[in-house]
Amino acid sequence: MNGVNTVYLCDEDEMQEISMSEITDKNHLHDNKMLNLLKSFSRFLFVDEHKQCQQIKSYNKLLKKLEEKEISLKKKLKSENDEKKCKTIEMRMEVNSAQRGKAISAINVLNHRN
Repeated sequence: MNGVNTVYLCDEDEMQEISMSEITDKNHLHDNKMLNLLKSFSRFLFVDEHKQCQQIKSYNKLLKKLEEKEISLKKKLKSENDEKKCKTIEMRMEVNSAQRGKAISAINVLNHRN
């Protein structure tokens, strides 16, 4: 359980966040309220901080590559004279931009989990 700091108690229509320290607190170990709360949910989701950090690093790496690709595509677009090739480059830039947006969203979600 090393690195786990939060548990999400899940049911079909409800999700409750609870800290591991709350669950393992000696005062709560003999507390029926805590036991009943844990029993009342069908699933537990553990958020591992280390894994979360690795995911953020991966998305940051991807974001950097996409930014480099965007710079490269802009240079190609400036030097290209063929209208058809320009349209293709512009479409690739739109796709690249969408991928960057998704990576940024994923990073934001991961950063706000804690």
